[in-house]
Amino acid sequence: MRKADILFYISLGITPIGITLRINDYIIGNALFGYGLLGIIIYFTASIIRSIKKKNFNKADLFIKSLIIIVAPIILSKYLYYGFGDYLGIIIIPIFVITTLINFISKLKRNIKITLTSIVFCILIVPLFDIDFKNDPRNFIPLNWYHIHNTNRLHPIDLFYRFNSQEAKSLADKALKARNKKEYYHSIYLLKQAKSIDTDNPTLYFGLSEIYVFINELELAKNELDTAINLDDKNPIFYNNRGILYNRLSENGNAVIDFRKAIEIDSTQYFYYCNLASVFIETMEYDEACKLIDKAVALGANLDEYESLKRLREKYK
Repeated sequence: MRKADILFYISLGITPIGITLRINDYIIGNALFGYGLLGIIIYFTASIIRSIKKKNFNKADLFIKSLIIIVAPIILSKYLYYGFGDYLGIIIIPIFVITTLINFISKLKRNIKITLTSIVFCILIVPLFDIDFKNDPRNFIPLNWYHIHNTNRLHPIDLFYRFNSQEAKSLADKALKARNKKEYYHSIYLLKQAKSIDTDNPTLYFGLSEIYVFINELELAKNELDTAINLDDKNPIFYNNRGILYNRLSENGNAVIDFRKAIEIDSTQYFYYCNLASVFIETMEYDEACKLIDKAVALGANLDEYESLKRLREKYK
């Protein structure tokens, strides 16, 4: 077997392994996924150059190889939450999928490497169409393009998790100052640096989630809270804030689950009840909403801060 073939099969193999590790919060998963896609790009680029030099190539194969080279970084951008592939992906991904289907249907003799790569890429493309799972990729049409919401119901909180590194704490402090100056992208950069040093500190993931909300990257905000909850599943504010994000992303079923979990952990905070009541108003479950509003008021809620809850309570009082 040629060295180039070995590179191809190793690269193709570590790509799904990287995704699996990534879903389970192993940082090495991102690296394996990236290296796998890079190896595939290198292999098909070299293959195209070699074929052109020898003047011995099939135009259809050359076209799909070129598509693979273009689609690979787009897939990488979607899974690692970079925006550079969003606009190009709108055009290239449908072309790639249609070309792959035509290639499968029309050809009797297929290039095995093109076929295997196309199958893996198509599997990776499927979750882009709003399939929700842990560390899921950016959508084919990113939700921040059309979900422009006020997220004032998100509740900031001082978290008292111990930093394992003074350097990480210093970076987090700088990130907070940058956020307060509305230098959001610089703050994200600093928190990512801190996260690479202190990987198990929920404070950093929670902080990133808050900043992603400010720039309307609600998917990314939710994913950071997924990790925070994985690190500490007893903090009710994590569930509350993720519930709000689910609500903003039109996933009210998941929002209800998270708000109920927040209440289960800490039943003394009125805003958990208010947030859950707001979801029930959207789903027109008014009796349930009224019970939650009464509970919130008993805990000290000021309904002047929640106009929809106030109107409902006055109507059914």
